[in-house]
Amino acid sequence: APAIAGSAFLVIVMGFGLYSIPLIIGGRAGIDILSVRLVRLMNFQYPPQLESALVVGVIMSLPILVAWYLQQRVLGGSRFATISGRSHPQRIELGAGRIIARVVLIGYLLITSLLPLGALLLVAFQTFWTPAITPTGFTLDHIMRVLVQSPVAGAALRTSLALGLIVGAATMVLAVLMTLVSRRLTQLGPRVGALGRFIDGVTKLPVAFSNIVIALGFLVAFSGPPFYLNGTVLILVLCYFVLYIPHASIAAGSALSQVGKDVEEASAVSGAGEGRTFLRVLLPLMWPGLVTGWALVFVLIAGDLEAAVLLATTKTPVIGFVIVDIWEYGTYGALAAFVGVVTVLKGLVVIALIFLSRQRFRRFT
Repeated sequence: APAIAGSAFLVIVMGFGLYSIPLIIGGRAGIDILSVRLVRLMNFQYPPQLESALVVGVIMSLPILVAWYLQQRVLGGSRFATISGRSHPQRIELGAGRIIARVVLIGYLLITSLLPLGALLLVAFQTFWTPAITPTGFTLDHIMRVLVQSPVAGAALRTSLALGLIVGAATMVLAVLMTLVSRRLTQLGPRVGALGRFIDGVTKLPVAFSNIVIALGFLVAFSGPPFYLNGTVLILVLCYFVLYIPHASIAAGSALSQVGKDVEEASAVSGAGEGRTFLRVLLPLMWPGLVTGWALVFVLIAGDLEAAVLLATTKTPVIGFVIVDIWEYGTYGALAAFVGVVTVLKGLVVIALIFLSRQRFRRFT
């Protein structure tokens, strides 16, 4: 139940904060989305319609607050299984449902992942984007241009992958600490518990606004005096922390909620302090969920488009910045080659993180 509630809440907040897909697909279909409307009010009207944008932001925040409340009700209940000292894992046979589940899963992966990736690679290997597929029309020029001849593209790949791994890990660490503090405060009583719920709510507040609006705020606040962070990696790091701490906190909260309180109590009775209990008891049990959350934040940071458009420069390029730059020039073969390489690299990192999540934490201590 905690994992399902956390995943549902994550889908809701990501849907309301998404900008790129509604802009490209919804705009051409004449479908107006709140996140796109908010950005237009701030960026594409002069002077910016701040009051109207605030109203749109409030409207966007209401469903998220309702979803957060429902998630807290699920986490606050006791009608879900937890990992306790008396746990005995059992294997549940699906029976005939196993075949149906495999067909649905394979079909979903085929439609949403393999077919789009195959289309990207097909365009990447073509001299020109054309529906006529002939072996004589295939070339490696676009791939070589992205991997070898373009120093900006290479730097963007290195920067984005490094930011995704490092900032993603740091964000998960901060999310775990905030989740632990929130849980401890909630257990101390209703008055102090309100502070814990406030901390939890603050970590999820940024998802009520579009990424590009938050990035615009960082650009205005930190690009000038006294910070002068415009065009630096640091402003990207700070913005990514704010943008994706909600996703990390949801993953950390779900992982922590599935650890029974009796396990912590047994550790305390044995004489272990808070730090030792966390390192030797909580963290090993939370490890798979935390690494999975790390993989999610990595994918979001490495593929970020909205913040990159405003905060990245040619001196500090990231993947999103290069994608927009190639898109503006309309070179679809180079764009498909670059995005295909990005997809493959991100997929390899995610596979490595999934493998890491299945390793016992004590193996690393």
